[in-house]
Amino acid sequence: MAYKMPTIKQLPSGKWNMSKQVTLHNGEKIRKSFTSSTTNKTEARKELNNQLIKWLTINDNDKKETIRKDHERIKYKDMLELYEANKKGVEPSTKLGYIVKIRAFITRNKLTDKRIATTTTKELRNLINNEIDNGVIKSKNNLNAYKVALKSFYDYAIMQNKLDNNPIRNLDGINKIKNIKNQELNYYTIEELNIIFDELKNLLQPQFYRFYKTLLLTGLRISELCALTVDNIDLDKRTIRIESTLSQGADGYYMKKGTKTGKNRTLLMDDLTYTIIMEQLESIKISQGYTRSITFRKIFLYQQKTGEPHKGDNLTTKWTTAMKKVKSKHPDIESLTTHKLRHTYATLNLIDNPQNLMNISKILGHESLSTTMIYINQIKDNNQTLIGNSVFMGLNNQQQIDGANKSDEISNKIDNQKNTTKQDNIVKFQKLG
Repeated sequence: MAYKMPTIKQLPSGKWNMSKQVTLHNGEKIRKSFTSSTTNKTEARKELNNQLIKWLTINDNDKKETIRKDHERIKYKDMLELYEANKKGVEPSTKLGYIVKIRAFITRNKLTDKRIATTTTKELRNLINNEIDNGVIKSKNNLNAYKVALKSFYDYAIMQNKLDNNPIRNLDGINKIKNIKNQELNYYTIEELNIIFDELKNLLQPQFYRFYKTLLLTGLRISELCALTVDNIDLDKRTIRIESTLSQGADGYYMKKGTKTGKNRTLLMDDLTYTIIMEQLESIKISQGYTRSITFRKIFLYQQKTGEPHKGDNLTTKWTTAMKKVKSKHPDIESLTTHKLRHTYATLNLIDNPQNLMNISKILGHESLSTTMIYINQIKDNNQTLIGNSVFMGLNNQQQIDGANKSDEISNKIDNQKNTTKQDNIVKFQKLG
C-alpha cells in the first residue's frame, strides 16, 4: 500500500520526530508520534520510515495499545521537545514566549522527568499557588501569561494523544496576588536618573547610552525603538513615527508591522530628544554612511556595523550588566529592567500633571486608558515634590551638536531616502523639555 511519508522535524535534542494521523475502521482518528534514536537525518529518516510501516500494518487495537503505552510513559521534557518542534497555529514570537514560560515552570517545579499524564488539576493548582506565595508569579498579567502558555502545551499533548484531559481547564482556588501595582511599576526618580546616566557615560559606547536615554525620554517599548528607521523620523516637523516592532520568533528576529496594541502613533520630539536623535544620526552617518540592512532593506536608527538592527535581548543584557556596576557603586539604586524606563516616563509625567492622563496614554500607545490608570493609582499618595514645567528639565543634558549645517545635512540625507509619511494625529511631548 503506497503512502506519503510525513515530514520529519529535528527536535532541540538533535533527534528527529514525525507524527502520523490515521482513521480506524470505526471512524476514530488517532495520531502516533515517532522519535529517532539518531541525530543523523538520513539514518533517522530510514529508521522512522521503518517504524511507521510497522505501525501501519498492525490491527486497530494494537495501534491504540501502542498509543496508550506512549501516553503512560511520555515525560514533560519529551513533550516539550515535541511542542517546540511541531506546534503550529500561533505567531513565532508568541510560540517562543510560550516555550520560555513552559520550560521555566517545568524546571522550577522539577517536572522535567515527571510523566505528563499523571498531572492533576489539584497538583497544578498547588504548584501555581506556591509560585504566587513565593513571589515568582507577581501579577495577574504574569499569572494569565503562564496559564495561557500551559493551556497551549497541554492542549497540544491532548492532540498528540499523550494526555486525556487538560489539567489547567476549570482551574480555581488560585491565591490572590497582593500589591500588584507596587511590584509592577517601580520607577526611577530624577535624582537617580542623573546618577545612572552619569555612570552609563563611562560604561557604555555612545550609541548605547543614547539608546537607553531615548527609551527614557520617549516612553517607547524596546522592540519599537529597535525597529525605528531613519524613514520614521521627520526632522523638519520634529516627529517620530512608530509603526512597527522588531520581534523574536523561532527562526530569529523579524519586523512586525504595527505595535504591540496595533496602534501606530506619531510623537513630537522635545529639544533634548531631538538633540539625541540628531547625535545618533550624525554618528551612523560618519561611521557607516547610513548602511542599509540586508535582511530588512531598511536603514535603522540604532544599527550594528552591518546595518542590521540591534536585538532586544542583547540590549537588555547590556543594560542589566551595566546596571549591576552602577548598583555596586550606588547600592541604594535599584537595578530595574529596561522596561522600567517606560514606567519611569509615565509615572514622572503623571506626578507632574495627573490631568495629562489621556495624552500620556496616547504617547505610550496603550490599548486602553485603564492601563494608564494603573500609574495614577500608584502615585495618589506619592509625596514626591512635583517637578516643574518640564519633567526632565533636571536631567543632565548631553553636549549639544554644534552648528545648524550638520542638522540640514542630515535632514537632506534622510529626505532623499524616505517615502511620504502618512499624516496621523500627532501626540505631543507636552512634559519634556
